Amino acid sequence: MNTELEGWWRKFKSILTKINTEKEMEIFLDLFLTISETEDIARRLMILKAIFDDEMPQREMKDKLHVSIGKVSRGSNALKKLDYKTKKRVEALLK
Repeated sequence: MNTELEGWWRKFKSILTKINTEKEMEIFLDLFLTISETEDIARRLMILKAIFDDEMPQREMKDKLHVSIGKVSRGSNALKKLDYKTKKRVEALLK
């Protein structure tokens, strides 16, 4: 991502931290995300939850969640990059 876009991405994240209600968050995200993008985020949440639950292998997960093995692998690899404390926080948020 180029420097200008990085600045705008930081601005977007900063705005998210200032939103106080679920309704306000819904309005804001609906303004910025397409239906396809919200579905992608929902799928990533499902994948991460399934990885934390550790109830099935990735190939079975892809079939159950109707996603590609690549999406499951990307979710798993993203979690591997997190430090222990952050990973536990994400896990708690997904419960």
